[in-house]
This record gives sequence, structure tokens and C-alpha cells, in this order.
Amino acid sequence: MTPTFFANVRQRLFDGRLTQGQVDGMNAIMSEWKASGDGDDRKLACILGEVFHETGKTMQPVREVGRGKGHLYGAPDGQTHQTYYGRGFCQVTWKRNYALAGEKLGLDLLNNPDLALQLDVSATILIRGMLEGWFTGKKLADFFSAAACDWEGSRAIINGHDCAENIAGHCQAFHLALSAKTEQPSLPMTKATVSAVQKQLALLHYPVGKVDGRYGTMTRDAILGFQADNKLLKTGKIDRALLDALKDGKPRPLSLDRQTATASDLKGRAPVQAAKAVQATGVGVAAVSVAGAAVQAVVSAGPVIVSAPVAHTAASALAHGWPYLALLAGGVVFFLLGRKVVSSLTNEFRRGQLI
Repeated sequence: MTPTFFANVRQRLFDGRLTQGQVDGMNAIMSEWKASGDGDDRKLACILGEVFHETGKTMQPVREVGRGKGHLYGAPDGQTHQTYYGRGFCQVTWKRNYALAGEKLGLDLLNNPDLALQLDVSATILIRGMLEGWFTGKKLADFFSAAACDWEGSRAIINGHDCAENIAGHCQAFHLALSAKTEQPSLPMTKATVSAVQKQLALLHYPVGKVDGRYGTMTRDAILGFQADNKLLKTGKIDRALLDALKDGKPRPLSLDRQTATASDLKGRAPVQAAKAVQATGVGVAAVSVAGAAVQAVVSAGPVIVSAPVAHTAASALAHGWPYLALLAGGVVFFLLGRKVVSSLTNEFRRGQLI
């Protein structure tokens, strides 16, 4: 197993941390695979995915929880006085399966079933058993060939269809890790490079904030999200693998709620609140200007309104009221600007460019 493989499975399957036991177990499986396998990484991934499930992520040969209590195979055998509950990487169960594995390997597993807990023995039983169909009659070649790749169906090699969908996901994660390329060195974080990455991420619905050529928290989070969605090694860095993937990247799927969001759905977000405040300011300024202009017109024109010509009255009102008209125009501009910003933010949210 390579460092790149372990870096990938650590992130994908083991919550960011691997124990020495987990590493040793996977190395033992790989060693046996090199000796007995056929080089098809899909089959190796299937084997690892089964072990991940059967051992509860320990990747070590383990005894069945409860040691078969409540099952027919959980009672001691009348001849050997041994109990053939699940043991090992693949939880070999039932006397007939211990007998078959013992015969194939030249070991007395009937009288010494705990031999199946030894790392090398368990790895051999696991891999040869899945290759040759010891457990259920189904084997790896039934599900993986030039014409077939059935992750979910391959569960039948070990145990029917129990947890098949979940285990298929584990198998595929291992396959991605086995296929991963060595981590590539980061590229220089020039403003032009960062801007280009930000622009492409934004087009693919990964929020980066402002496209400004600065590598900040939002840009790093967007890169990590894209790397995770596209099965790249999660580094948060700009490297050649990221740039290549961005060229053919598919937009991140957006929920229907996001695609149909309205301004009212975003009212709790700071940028929208600020834009709404600008709108409200515009309305307030316009209202004050209208009221002020009306009062000024009445005061200025009151004494002469009966006798003065209409043109003179209008000119007088305009002369005294122009500051209010300017204020009204400013209020309208504020309102329209705020509305435009809200509309722009709503559209950005719908496209996935605003968190």
C-alpha cells in the first residue's frame, strides 16, 4: 500500500485517523493479494470493503460479537467440541466452511478454529475464498470482469444481500483510493491563478465570495468541497490535478429550494439585510423630501396664491422646493440601488455562489 492510498482512505473511510492495526491489516491483505490475486483493483477494493464492514473498521481478524449466541452455529460441535462462530477478516462461520478452508490450506481448522484469527491465515482465507467462491459459491469473477462491475451484487460472495448498498459504497471508496495518483505539488499562488480558480469554482456553484485573487477561507473551503465531490485528494491546495478537474467539472447540484429562493428567504443574511437597509433608507429619504416639499410649497405660495399668475406660482414653488426634489431623487436612487443589490444577491444564491 502506498502513502497516497493511506492518505485517501484515512480521509474517505477512517475519519481522518488510522491506527497501526488498521495499517497492518491492510498491508497483510495487500501482500496476500499480490501472491494470489489477478491484479484487478476492483476486486481488491471489493475485498477491502467487505473487511471494513465485517471487522467494524478495525481491519484486523476479529471474533464475532456474541460468538454465535442465539444461532445454530453458536453451539459447540458434538464431535470436535469447537464452536464455529465467525472469525477472521471475513467472519468464517459454520463447520463446513472451516472444514473447506482447512482442506484448501492444509490446516486443521476443525480442531483449531482460532487459527483463522492469525493475520496471514485470515488474509489467505479471505482472498482465496472470495476468488474461488468458498463461502456461498459466488466468486469475484462473477461480478467483476471486462463486461461487469457490480459493487452491490458482490456482497453475495460473503453474505447474500445483507447491507449490500452500504458495503458497495465502502468498496467504491477503496477503489478510488487505490486509483488515486500521488499527491501533486502545489502551484504558485499567484493572483491570476487564484482568480482563475475562483471564477471556475463560482461557475460550478462553489461559493468563493468575491473573485479577487486572494486565497482566503472561503476559497479554501470551496476547493475542499470540489475536491471531495470529484474524488480528488482533499488538500485545499491549487495543484495540477485540481486545474485539470476544473476544466471538465460538473456544476454542484443545487436543491430546488435554493433554485427557487426569493429575497424573503434570504432576509436573515447580512448582505441582504444591508441591501434592504439601503432600500429602506431610500424610501425614508423620499418620504421626507415629499413631505418637506409640500410644506415649503404651501408656506411660500400661500400669500400670493390667489392673485399671482400660475407660471409665477410654479416658478416660486420650484425655486424654494428644489432641495427637496434633489432629496427625492436621491431617495429614489438609494431605493433602486438597494433593490438591484437584493436581486443580484438572490440570483447569486440561486446559482450557488452565495452561502
